[in-house]
Amino acid sequence: MNIPVCLTIAGSDSSGGAGIQADLKAFAYFTTFGTSAVTAITAQTPSGVSSIFPVPVDEVLLQYRAVTETMTVKAIKTGMLTNADIVGTVCDQFDELRGIPIIVDPVIIAGSGDRLVEEDATELILERLLPLATLITPNVLEAEMILDQPLPDNIALVEAVQQLTEDFDCAVMLKGGHHSDKDFAIDYLTVGDSTYRLRSPLVNARSSHGTGCTLSAAIAANLASGKDMITAAAAAKAYVHHSLANCSTVGPEAWAMMQPEVNEESIVEVEIL
Repeated sequence: MNIPVCLTIAGSDSSGGAGIQADLKAFAYFTTFGTSAVTAITAQTPSGVSSIFPVPVDEVLLQYRAVTETMTVKAIKTGMLTNADIVGTVCDQFDELRGIPIIVDPVIIAGSGDRLVEEDATELILERLLPLATLITPNVLEAEMILDQPLPDNIALVEAVQQLTEDFDCAVMLKGGHHSDKDFAIDYLTVGDSTYRLRSPLVNARSSHGTGCTLSAAIAANLASGKDMITAAAAAKAYVHHSLANCSTVGPEAWAMMQPEVNEESIVEVEIL
């Protein structure tokens, strides 16, 4: 039995909810084989990051080559790339790739507003990494930073996702976040000349830690399995929804998203705009 191989290039989350830990769980859920190149070791809880220790760039490269030179990788996703040396090295490797979907979760600004990479790394992400992507998945704060403008409402988000697609010549899934309404979580996806609204029931979850990592990894897994971009994005959004609805307590005041039942019914509505 041949199983699709996915590679995540991202940081390690000591609390297990985000980063490579979340990515590997998503890869496994969608019946792909997960591999990783760890870019940073973080000390964090479900509510925040207390330290980030970058992995030396040579070690990141050795991890990447150990996977790509021995396995047939069908999709790659990137998360936190930490510094300019790591971003540049990853881009050098991607320059050589042909036909493998590259999903870039920019991981520049957390939902809390905290910056997660160094400033010179941010410049390289915009200049070199995003133009190499098959799909990018920014949150609203990251999209505002990339476009250097506020995105105050859903109309602005639709314009932004279309502008990002044009700027970087790739598909873009813009996570609606706090712009979602009181009943639905809304994201926007532009593929080529078409823009889609993806809507799922809003979950009043006890924890949303790791949703961005989970979404991008799930999309990568579905693309690795041969799904088209729209089907992959809808399946990934449904997976995030059911994970949010399946939070469990992992400490006196700590909650975490848990794996949903396999083959949970998709509750995502996809509408072309």
